[in-house]
Amino acid sequence: MRGIYAAGVLDAFIEEGLYPSLAFGTSAGSLMTANFLTGDYQGAKRTVLAMAADKEFMAARNFVKTGGLFDFQYLFDVAPERLGFSKEKLMASPCRFYAVATELENGCSALFEKSDHDFWTGIAASCSLPLLCRPVEARGNHYLDGGVVSPIALREALSMQEGPLLVISTQARGYRKKARAPRASSLMNRLFASYPKVIDYMRHPEKVYNSLFDELDSLNDKGDLLAIYPSKSIAIKATERDPEVLNAIYALGHADAKSEMKNILCFLSKTRTDRI
Repeated sequence: MRGIYAAGVLDAFIEEGLYPSLAFGTSAGSLMTANFLTGDYQGAKRTVLAMAADKEFMAARNFVKTGGLFDFQYLFDVAPERLGFSKEKLMASPCRFYAVATELENGCSALFEKSDHDFWTGIAASCSLPLLCRPVEARGNHYLDGGVVSPIALREALSMQEGPLLVISTQARGYRKKARAPRASSLMNRLFASYPKVIDYMRHPEKVYNSLFDELDSLNDKGDLLAIYPSKSIAIKATERDPEVLNAIYALGHADAKSEMKNILCFLSKTRTDRI
């Protein structure tokens, strides 16, 4: 639900006609980017608001039905018709787009490109939060939320970079994670005992998160990329349903991007390309 901040930023990009040639999305960022690339203004916002209100998509009974809180099969197969989401427009976009998930067996990030046959499975994996979702099976392995090992796809983007790099964070600059409480850490040990290569990431999310955002801040300060951060802290639950809360966070993302648009356009113009 925090991803609705990125939806506001991306709608400001649509207003300016700014579209990337290469894009990465982690967790909810993969859903927001998929909507963005269709060119549907406020499409990502509608998706988040619909997910929040839909008792079929997010419900405790889904733990029996799907093994997790969310029913992504329902979201991808049924909801698009009601929301007006066009998979055809997404696939027709010239942008190479990757959803980032965590491969549990190897303890590394995995990329699902939009032309892959298992792309929508990858989107579901990218958004599958530990504890709230069961691992997603694909490619002979198991996957969960990309945020476990790649809270933001900075290193993946740097390794494939082909133009100026813009990064959208849904946490205010300076936010850092703290170590999990001992009880939560013990729970992670039990639940993911079959995946020893990710246990440390599960128990200590602050290690990968904090170092990655230290790197992001440093690269932003040096002008090697341009990061867009929320102008104030965002307090929201992963299961937030209140449309007033969600609309306010969307409005913050849109306002932040509009206020930074001159800087964004200047940053892009220095490289003589509008590719992002």
